[in-house]
Amino acid sequence: MNEKISIIIPTYNASKYITRTLDSVCNQTYKNLEIIVVDDGSSDNTLEICKKQSEKDNRIKVYHKENEGVTLARDMGISMATGELIGFIDADDTFYESTSVALLAKPLKDTSAKFVISPFVQMGKDIGQQVPVNANLVWVFGHMYRRTFLDQHKIRFTPTRANEDVGFNAQCNLIAQYEMGEEGGKILNAVTYEWHYNEASITRRGKDEYEFGICTPGYIYNLHYAYDKAQKEGVPLSMIAAPALE
Repeated sequence: MNEKISIIIPTYNASKYITRTLDSVCNQTYKNLEIIVVDDGSSDNTLEICKKQSEKDNRIKVYHKENEGVTLARDMGISMATGELIGFIDADDTFYESTSVALLAKPLKDTSAKFVISPFVQMGKDIGQQVPVNANLVWVFGHMYRRTFLDQHKIRFTPTRANEDVGFNAQCNLIAQYEMGEEGGKILNAVTYEWHYNEASITRRGKDEYEFGICTPGYIYNLHYAYDKAQKEGVPLSMIAAPALE
């Protein structure tokens, strides 16, 4: 089990956190990694920090682009990836343990599944606060994907500010289930990811409240995009909207 794995990290003004995030990836027990950092036009010294880190670890590849949002940064990372498997980590988060990448990869090594899902721990703004989240069906973090599957079906993110993960995962889930049934995706019981509270998130008003004016339209748009994409890939409407058709 030594295939290359690409870990994609989109960054934007993440100078406070990016070293912690990169250390979390570099210190994984799974060593055959390609660490792709896509700096999305940061105005602080995030890019410089990443370049210095790449001098210490040649597995880190740093790319810079004009600011267009996290989704296009992730898409650029996918296009640059050469690993057989792809995972994502946000620039202010960490893997849960040093074995997290190996744990995520194992179900894909052992089966022909197209992706794997794992729970994550939510690290709150209060020191020591941890909230386990078991239903990680939405976000791309704590997941791993087979790159050939993503490329074959041209599965990419939409250029939206919120809930882009919903559209990406809905595409993966619908197409994989159509091809393989329940075996298309695997659920891992072990926690692999730490999501860290960040008040500066674009989907927050500044404290704990999500900006539903951003999230709700993003959710609807991304699901519509995923359903349309799935139909174009041959997935029958009965699989996409079964409850509504019953």
